[in-house]
Amino acid sequence: MNCPQRLAGMVCLLLLTTRFGWGQQIQFVEQTIDPPLLHSGNYMITGQGFADLNNDDWPDLVVTSSNGPDHVYLNVAGSLLPAPGFQQAMASTDRSGGIAFADYDNDGDTDLFVACYGEDRLYRNDDGTGFTEIGAAAGVNWAGRGESAAWGDLNADGWPDLAVAGFPLPDSEQPDPEHPIHHNRLYFNNGFDSNRNGGFSDVTHLLGDLAPLRRLTFAVTIIDFNNDGRADLLFANDKEQGNLLYRNDGPGCDGWCFTDVSTASGAERPVDGMGISWADYDHDGDLDLFISGHGEQVLLQSQVAQGMANFIEVSTAAGINYNAVGWGSVFQDFDNDGWEDLFLATFATFGASDRVFGNLGDGSFADVSSGSGASDPFQSIGAAWADVNLDGGIDLLVGDYNDRYHLYTNATASQNNWLQLRLLGNPTLGMDALGSRILLQRSDGEQLLRVIHSGDSIGSGSSLIAHFGLGAYQAESIEIIWPNGHRQVIDSPAANRLHALSYQLPEVFQRDSFEN
Repeated sequence: MNCPQRLAGMVCLLLLTTRFGWGQQIQFVEQTIDPPLLHSGNYMITGQGFADLNNDDWPDLVVTSSNGPDHVYLNVAGSLLPAPGFQQAMASTDRSGGIAFADYDNDGDTDLFVACYGEDRLYRNDDGTGFTEIGAAAGVNWAGRGESAAWGDLNADGWPDLAVAGFPLPDSEQPDPEHPIHHNRLYFNNGFDSNRNGGFSDVTHLLGDLAPLRRLTFAVTIIDFNNDGRADLLFANDKEQGNLLYRNDGPGCDGWCFTDVSTASGAERPVDGMGISWADYDHDGDLDLFISGHGEQVLLQSQVAQGMANFIEVSTAAGINYNAVGWGSVFQDFDNDGWEDLFLATFATFGASDRVFGNLGDGSFADVSSGSGASDPFQSIGAAWADVNLDGGIDLLVGDYNDRYHLYTNATASQNNWLQLRLLGNPTLGMDALGSRILLQRSDGEQLLRVIHSGDSIGSGSSLIAHFGLGAYQAESIEIIWPNGHRQVIDSPAANRLHALSYQLPEVFQRDSFEN
């Protein structure tokens, strides 16, 4: 196994390396962006992420500034260039925060939601040429203090639904202090016609008591935590108020049923919750949960594979309980050895700096930050990931509050194999195929799990492409469990390339193979 690294500095100024345990070098370098991606703080959030906005197969970049203009850069064969056609619609924003991407209207291009201090915004992608802001028209322009957002098909109708996390407004800004407008929001997507007409319905009432939804919430994810085929909903809350996990129980209950299982599952674990990341870091077939916090970082190991729909805390035993103000987090395989590593963005308090924890493959992690280039000593909040230059290495976009965004590209000279998979859905199950589970059987017998989801970390929209490190091995097969439950198996997919796979009706295939 390798140790992940990144470099804070100018391009090609210096390459730093770290060796530990297994001795494989990893190198990252900061990519210079002109003009720089500045962040001017107005409220505590950065928004950063990657999505292919113009359908050219290269991940483009979006960042927000809570006290200034947002920025969109198109990725032109690895070079990032300002995109005035997209940025024009965002020019008037001045209190924008976290972002999340999805093709909400299933028209084949990626749209953008921005949580704001004030009215939230929904940007429709107009055939890869630019954005049109339709938040009010679509019914998602909540005027609170939005921090983060997540997309997912909660009611299994093929249309991405939306969850928004935020903080209460100050009393001086409440229209009616007796009836504050703040609570986290849940919207069901009503569908859109061929003319892009449609909208969303606020269905927050389906979650029951609104009082817990008025907690201080920084992050939200929509993902199936208990492997029952239905996407669930998690809010990470600050000030040790307790996190909220809503189990999706399907149709009924005045439209759809959700059950608060925060306490029963152990996900409630009080913490000054900031960021969320999910991964099957221990290769047992279920998703484990990381929540960053103030003074402690929490790793909750899922027991679903052991037959129990709950978590047990393993923070200290796993070696990730770093004493810092933790914010954004990324669970990804930075060294392509097959085990997902962890990046943690931190505020520069008490001598803390950003961290990289290398997954040792035995249930524990090694702090490999020293000398790695990943120890940004500034006010880091958000973190997102993508393979920006399509070279098989996972890159990072880190937002420093009231300063700037840093793009760190993975420049590792590694012999490890990798494989990436882009799922191509359809309007029936959703173009993004959100909620799809992907099981890769490696030639050494290890099984790797990825789940396609939009919205995690804090304020971040990371790539919707599934990335697998293979180490020295190959992929024997890939099984895709699509959002509607259909299974599709691919034999012997080639390593070291990105594969695109379209949904196939079960009666059409038995087993597939594919080429790029």
